[in-house]
Amino acid sequence: MLVPFKIESNDVLGSVDEVRQLGRPAPTDGIAVGSYLVVRGWILNRADGTPLQDLRVGIDAFSPSAAILGFERTDVRDAHGASALKSGFLAVLPVTAPPGRHELVFGFGTNDRRRDLVVSAALMTEPPVDPLAGLADERAGWEFALDGVFDGDSALDQDSDGVFVCPTERPVAIRGWALHGPTGAAAREIVARTGGRYLLVLAPQARPDVAAIKAAPHAVDCGFTIPLLPSPIGVEEIALFALREDGSYASLARVRVRQARPLASSTLPRSDAVAGTIDAIALDDRTLDSIHEINAFEHQVLRVRGWAVDTVGPLLTGGIELTLDDVAVVQTQTSLTRQDIATKYHGLTDTGFEIAWTIAALAPGAHLLGVRALSARRDAVATLATYRFFVEPAPQRSR
Repeated sequence: MLVPFKIESNDVLGSVDEVRQLGRPAPTDGIAVGSYLVVRGWILNRADGTPLQDLRVGIDAFSPSAAILGFERTDVRDAHGASALKSGFLAVLPVTAPPGRHELVFGFGTNDRRRDLVVSAALMTEPPVDPLAGLADERAGWEFALDGVFDGDSALDQDSDGVFVCPTERPVAIRGWALHGPTGAAAREIVARTGGRYLLVLAPQARPDVAAIKAAPHAVDCGFTIPLLPSPIGVEEIALFALREDGSYASLARVRVRQARPLASSTLPRSDAVAGTIDAIALDDRTLDSIHEINAFEHQVLRVRGWAVDTVGPLLTGGIELTLDDVAVVQTQTSLTRQDIATKYHGLTDTGFEIAWTIAALAPGAHLLGVRALSARRDAVATLATYRFFVEPAPQRSR
C-alpha cells in the first residue's frame, strides 16, 4: 500500500501517513491475518477546519474500530490554521479478514451529523505470522521497570499471587519504561501480547524522571502506556517485548491481571475452533502409561504437557486451565515452542504448554480432572481432555 494517500469528501479533508502491521517496522502490502493494523494520519472538517469528533476505521465493512483522536500535528496547523493543531489520529484494528484483497475503509462523524463509510484503499492480507518470528532474542543489556497497573492515577494492588486486581468492567493502564543500556536507545517499539491478541501500546512517552538518573541520549522518551480492558474471565497474562532498530527483541516481563470478581471459564460458550492434544501426564518424575484414570497421593506434583491453538486465524489461545471438578486450580499460557504444530498452523510456534500442580487434600472418592483452553479473545472455551481422578492420603514414612 502506498502512503500517504488522501481522505477526501464534501465534508472532510485528511491524509493517511502510515499503514503497517503492529510489530513490523515498515509499511507493507502484506498484513498477517490475526495481527493488528496500525493506521496513522490526520483529518479535518472541511467546512471550518476543525478536528473530527468521531472517526472509524475498518477492513471492508466489518466491525470498524474507533480511532484515537486529538494528536497534535504542527504540519497540519501550519497548512490549515491554528484550529487544525489536534487533527492527528491513530487507529489499531484487528485483522480478521481471510487472506486476499480487501478494502481499508474510513467512516466519520462531523460535529452535527454522522456519515457512512466514505473512502477506501486497497489492502492485502496474508497468512498469519508472529511479529517476533525471525528476530534475535537479545535480552542482555535491557533496563526495564514496571510502574504498575493504574486505574486513572491510582496504582492497583496485587493479590498474594502477584496478580493486579482491577475494577470490574473498567479500562486500566499498564505503565513502565525500557532502555537498552549499552546503546542508550529506547525501544523502537513495545509489543504487548495476551494469548493470540496484540494490544495497542502508546510509545514513546516522555519520562523526565528516568532521564534524570540515566545518562542515556534517549532516556527522556523511553516510557510506554498500554490501555487494557481486563478480561472478565479468570487471570489474564500480558507478555511485554521490546524491539530494537537492529532487528532484535527482548522479553521484558509478564504482567498478570484479573477483575476483582472474575467469572469462571465454565460460564463461557463452548468452542469448536480450539484444537489441542495432551501429550503426557506425569506424577513427580514418573510418566503415566495410561491416563484414562489417575491415581495419586497428596503432595505429589502432577505435570500435564500438551499443545493448543485457536484455529480461527490461527492464533495463540487466551489461556490454559487445569480444572478439578470444573473449577480452575492452575492457569497458564502456551509458551513452549512446538515446531511440529507450527508446520500445520502457518508457523505459529509457541503453542506448547506444561502445567505443574502440587496435589492438595481432597474428599474421598472420584473427582474429575480436566484441561481446557480459552479462545484467543477469551470469549469461548474448549475442553481438551478429562480424566477420572482419585487421591489418597500421602503414605506415612516408616521410622
